[in-house]
Amino acid sequence: MAVSLNPNGLTLGSTTVDDWNDAGVWTLIEAVDFSSYVSSVDFTTGINSTYDTYMLIGSGMHTNNAATEACVQAYVNGAWQTSNYMVISQRIIRTSTNANNQDTTNYTDCLSTSYLNPKGGSNQGVDFKVIFNNPSSTSYRVQAMGEWWGEDNAVNLVYNNCAGVYRGGNQAMTGIRLRIRNGVSFNGYKVALYGLKYS
Repeated sequence: MAVSLNPNGLTLGSTTVDDWNDAGVWTLIEAVDFSSYVSSVDFTTGINSTYDTYMLIGSGMHTNNAATEACVQAYVNGAWQTSNYMVISQRIIRTSTNANNQDTTNYTDCLSTSYLNPKGGSNQGVDFKVIFNNPSSTSYRVQAMGEWWGEDNAVNLVYNNCAGVYRGGNQAMTGIRLRIRNGVSFNGYKVALYGLKYS
């Protein structure tokens, strides 16, 4: 799996993302490369006060059946939280004839969502990055900022950005889960978790 830092950003496979390059050095915590369909990917190691900011980044995510969105959930207070979130999201859709902006419905089951349906063929997929600032803090609620982009099942180009918060109290997050809504399995992507220490 090709995961490296370069002067222009973070490279994961064939996806390059220009992301906070001047803030410090991103340290790879864990990387996963899948060859079969899975229902979720969990990161539960190294999410603590060691780093100030964490970034989940992936590419080529797709499903082969039901059409539904990808999402990221938090492990808080000894359990994977599936409710009590608030997400604000905005997407841009480019069809073969025009582009339009759409404000999307608030989701309550995740910290970040693709809003982009990753169902597609082998040449389609969703790329993403999700940032978590100081998730081990108990001074304020767990928050995340995410970007998702790629072709949807109608072969439209979609870009979605969103911000989310877990509203179950000021509790530390110790795990990050990537999944598809409704339990749909997914494949065809690489995903990695990085940490950043400010000083």
